[in-house]
Amino acid sequence: MTRNLKPNTILFIPDAHYLSDPIYTRLAANKIEKFNYFYFLTNFPMNFVQRYESSKIDQKLFDKIYIQNNPNKEFLFSIIYKANLKYKIKNLIKFIKLYKFYRKEVYNTLNELSPSIIVATTDMLLINRDIYKWALSKKIPFVVYQSAFLESPHYNFTTNVKNYLYRICFNRLLNIPLGRYNNLYGNEFKDSYLFLWGEYFKKDYNSKKADDKIKYVGNPYYEEIIARSKFNINRIMSDLPKENLNILICTNDLTGFLTKEEIEKIFTIYQKAIIENPNHHFIFKIHPGESEQKYESLFNKEKVKNYSVETKQTMTQLLGYAHIQVSIGSLTSFEAILSGIPIIIINSKLLKIADHFNDKLDEKVYNYDEFNKKISFMNSASVYESFLLKREDYINKLMQLDSVTRFNNTIKQILNNEL
Repeated sequence: MTRNLKPNTILFIPDAHYLSDPIYTRLAANKIEKFNYFYFLTNFPMNFVQRYESSKIDQKLFDKIYIQNNPNKEFLFSIIYKANLKYKIKNLIKFIKLYKFYRKEVYNTLNELSPSIIVATTDMLLINRDIYKWALSKKIPFVVYQSAFLESPHYNFTTNVKNYLYRICFNRLLNIPLGRYNNLYGNEFKDSYLFLWGEYFKKDYNSKKADDKIKYVGNPYYEEIIARSKFNINRIMSDLPKENLNILICTNDLTGFLTKEEIEKIFTIYQKAIIENPNHHFIFKIHPGESEQKYESLFNKEKVKNYSVETKQTMTQLLGYAHIQVSIGSLTSFEAILSGIPIIIINSKLLKIADHFNDKLDEKVYNYDEFNKKISFMNSASVYESFLLKREDYINKLMQLDSVTRFNNTIKQILNNEL
């Protein structure tokens, strides 16, 4: 089947809005001449994703924004996790009917849009698998654009068996591609293109994805952060050493990843640090999948005044007055480094994820005493200068710059069959 579609239309499909939208809006603000940029929100049912609604997208940047409401939100996870067998079967039947209706509506919208190329920030979602199938049938290129750190796949017997059963029951028998064929991000579809921030992230794809399908295009949002970092660098250089540091703690939703006891160990480190360092102010930036009440209740606010829980200010605003950023190894620490803020990583061995931080760049600690000493150690202009030198090498290793131009040129090469 030959392509018979409107030319020069890029269709952007978001995943988690706080990761996808900063990339898409900056690409849309620097459009390829004579191209249409459409934004298609498929509303996949993930609760924390829904906190970042499409209304935050600047309507003026896109030629049109489409919102496809997903009617199956309340059923997808209930059929997997609810204990009652009768309840599962009932909701499974509802899910099948609703999803097939939803997919038909998505396909109708895709036919209306007639994109020349589709850019998504994940290939791991159910609806994205079906969108890829539609694109393949129309001979439309499909791009997966890296929006976060990439994790090496953790294969285990249970996961493989579960995916095998999903592929048999859902993919083959019901034509609903709920089962993965690949656990590696960006590699679910062999014919899709993979846009990475830099060559560093290619290591997991050696021999698994054709080299001509992998392109290095950077990240326009992070490039913008690097350009703005001079303000933070000058501010911190003039501040240190400082009696009253602002320490930004960015949390993670660790439920299901760590045991209750391991999570409590991390909380204990935070609590002791706040109590025993009344001169420093600790700000909690809450992960979108968590509740702020959990952190609000850490202390009696009448007695402990040197901490706050932040849900309204953006990461950029918070990093604008932080002196140190703390996490257990999340993407927020990468953003902090780009912003010129030194980082402390707590108990990184607990969370079995890829360590994308250079051992010489981040400061790893495993208990309260190490954390407390590290805060004092980092309250120094000379230590900060050393961090800045290592930061420059780190950025060059992970990121390609001039990302908008790289993206635009690569899209044109794909559509002109030059790749």
